[in-house]
Amino acid sequence: MKKDNALKKHHFWILLGLVPLLALIAVLIINSSVGGKIADKDGEIEKAQKAIPTGTPKSEGDINRVTKFGDDVASKQGGLWKANWDRQKDFFTWPEHQILKPLEDAYLGKRKDLSLKFGDPIPLDPGDLAVFKNTDTYLAQFSNVAPGIAGKGTGMADKIAPTQFRGGWQSVLRHVSANGWGEKNLTKDQVWLALEDIWVQRSLLSAVQSVNESLAKFERVRYVKDGVVIDDPKGPQNDPKRRLFRGRTWEVALEVVKDGNDDRLTGTLTNISNRLQLMGIGNVMTLNVWIDRKSQPIPFKISGEFLPGKGAMKPVKDKDGKETGEMVPANVLTIDPLDDHKITGLVEEIEITRVEQVFDARTVPIKRIDALALSYPDSRNANAQFHAHRLLPEAQPTQGTQTDPMGLGGTPETPTPMGMGFPGGPPTGPGAGTTTTGRKSGGGSITEILDANKKRYIAITDQVRRMPVGIVLIVDQAYIQDVLLAFTNSPLRFQITQTAWTRFRYTLDNTGFGSSGSEPGVIYSEGGSFQGGIGANIGEPDPEREPIRPESPPSKLPSVSVPPVGGGSSGPGYPGNPYSPYGSGVPTIASESQLTSGLVELSIYGIVSLYEKFEVPTPTDKQSDGKGDEKVDPKGDGKGDGKVDGKVDPKQNPKPAPKPDPKTPMPMNSTPPKMRRRK
Repeated sequence: MKKDNALKKHHFWILLGLVPLLALIAVLIINSSVGGKIADKDGEIEKAQKAIPTGTPKSEGDINRVTKFGDDVASKQGGLWKANWDRQKDFFTWPEHQILKPLEDAYLGKRKDLSLKFGDPIPLDPGDLAVFKNTDTYLAQFSNVAPGIAGKGTGMADKIAPTQFRGGWQSVLRHVSANGWGEKNLTKDQVWLALEDIWVQRSLLSAVQSVNESLAKFERVRYVKDGVVIDDPKGPQNDPKRRLFRGRTWEVALEVVKDGNDDRLTGTLTNISNRLQLMGIGNVMTLNVWIDRKSQPIPFKISGEFLPGKGAMKPVKDKDGKETGEMVPANVLTIDPLDDHKITGLVEEIEITRVEQVFDARTVPIKRIDALALSYPDSRNANAQFHAHRLLPEAQPTQGTQTDPMGLGGTPETPTPMGMGFPGGPPTGPGAGTTTTGRKSGGGSITEILDANKKRYIAITDQVRRMPVGIVLIVDQAYIQDVLLAFTNSPLRFQITQTAWTRFRYTLDNTGFGSSGSEPGVIYSEGGSFQGGIGANIGEPDPEREPIRPESPPSKLPSVSVPPVGGGSSGPGYPGNPYSPYGSGVPTIASESQLTSGLVELSIYGIVSLYEKFEVPTPTDKQSDGKGDEKVDPKGDGKGDGKVDGKVDPKQNPKPAPKPDPKTPMPMNSTPPKMRRRK
């Protein structure tokens, strides 16, 4: 008891000594644990502060507006994709064959049970694809007119007639030759590439065709004769039998007059340009004239070699052939009556409604296509890297010559300059463009044309693939802007990247001014060398130059002499030139130099955009956003934005985007870097 009493008696002092010690221990423990947690929290706060982007914080309203703007952009992108596909798909037709027709319908979206996109496997047995090799299937897409048979075909080369090809379309258009298919079965890659070559070349030739057709049309204008308005398309006076039509070069006044009991079409023809204009082959100009609103046109032939431009004058002669001293405009021709001009009984009610010129090889605005090359870049994209389609295996690595990387005929002695015509010269002849890199134009084997040309695009996305092309035309200088506009308006969104032109200094065949022994389609030249590019054509004639075909060119093409009135005929059954601007008894002369004085070689480089088939996203094109619901892919390409729950999906983005190489030209769909403002 005594011990207990002592402990109780002194417990205050005992506790007084223990409590501070225990309190000190507790403080030390608390400081060590809580301090560590505080330090961790401070570190997290500091890290979060650093993660906050610099700049003004955005409100929730701003974020919502930006999100909506992104959705609108994605929607607009899909709309433009669809609009461009709808604009182009009419060019994406397949060769006519009962086996291929269902595939065309599937590709163009005309079938609901089958969908086919570029590069997809073709649902046919390998043996069935052999129909593609048939001449009347594949080559008929280029031309289906047999040599020597009259008539206009429906192939792409036939539709641009009378525009010629230098050496024939077989030397210009890229295609697999009839004997170049080999014995092996075709693969789906070869079929798709052959189709694409057809589509691109068809679109380029369609632009040429549109220029010729637009310049052949005449517009009806106000007709004033002897100071009196006798026909006005917008006014009260409207005489259906007397009307005036005007084109870019000619103006024709047509009237229906009585010739005894017959109705005869007559009038005047005026050259409204500032230079001499030729009438046509055989010294005959033909107009298609519609004399009512329902029937077919009638050919209205006008004889004469040429008419001088505005400002030219000629003397007036009396009935005895003596000059009266009076001068009248020489650019106006009174149309001589012919039996073909009688229109009695052709229609019930006569009304001159429409006029178009029928071009021939002499009068057509675009005279000739000298070269057309696919996957052929301009100077700006000369070093661009070419790509193959993601669904087509890439071709085996090939090696081109150092001075002729594009395979267009350059040699170590002849470098391949850029900027004026095709580097190395436009491809010509049977061996043009033949290297291990494949042919860019002309005919060849399936290996040269298709297998070696899989890498053909300088830019390719899920929506569009872009292919560089080049074309060289012989065209009247007055129509250069018409040509450029036609290519710009092409449904394949032809972006012109470079143009060059130089004076044409050679001769054209099939114009009525060539050698009488020359064969149709043979184009002779009098000098220059295409091997140095088009710019090398300017200069002295090259005596060592050979023609495209093996015949020897004449030393000098003869001038054509047309006798004056009463001196004989200048065409098959038509009278001679009705006047002589050089005076009585002196024949009129149109030389070869006059024929080609206004012609230029026009080289056009550009990039065509081929859009992939557009299809509305299906439920399988959706992806999870991590919240249990699904949202439609905003890009409309079925791949989404590559994110799942805000994190990068490694399956969709296996590698980060590479940094751009400053030496590589910027792709067509890239955005240029912002320029720094100079202080």
